[in-house]
Amino acid sequence: MVHATLKSKNPFKGPPSPELDDAWHQLFVNSNVRVSADDLQKINRTSVPLGDGSGYYAIPDVYHQLHCLKFLRQMLYHDYYRINKPTNPIHIDHCIDNLRQNLMCKADVSLLTFDWVSNDRAPKPNFDIEHECKNWESIDAWAEDHAFDIFDETILVHPTLGTSKLARGTYLKLTEGRDRLLGPSFPEAEFKNTGKIPGHPGFLHEHGGMVE
Repeated sequence: MVHATLKSKNPFKGPPSPELDDAWHQLFVNSNVRVSADDLQKINRTSVPLGDGSGYYAIPDVYHQLHCLKFLRQMLYHDYYRINKPTNPIHIDHCIDNLRQNLMCKADVSLLTFDWVSNDRAPKPNFDIEHECKNWESIDAWAEDHAFDIFDETILVHPTLGTSKLARGTYLKLTEGRDRLLGPSFPEAEFKNTGKIPGHPGFLHEHGGMVE
């Protein structure tokens, strides 16, 4: 059952708060995973080998879709997340169209039904709908078993350019796992003062891409 009524409550819904930001952050802890050569052969794909020889770099696409949803949500509350300059519109457009394609690809045809209410002539939709769902806990547990540390400098090494930006621990690091800056400074100042990249969607996008 998906409970999506307008007044429903859950840890991921509502105005920004440290608790809500942490709930969203925890969704991505296991997003970077290692897969085997056999896994890649089954889908006729190749990927970047990990520096420790343990497998190849992959991200289950559900984490990318959640990243897009989180990014759009943060744009909605841009003042809170201190997005003080225009974010790359290509990233926004990419996320919107990625979610559109995935929704149409999976095309959930569970029926939305309607009820009469006593004080309105328009029928009201019942957003509590039974769906055939995958087990998120099982998916995330599998990812946890296959996860690796994206900040390990030995893991992602370009064959000619050396250590990946994503692996430079002093270059790319979240501020206590939060998305809101702890001080009033703009992200560039925070980075200069601390050597850490704040959890700020626009700044992350410009300095290394998708990192949760």
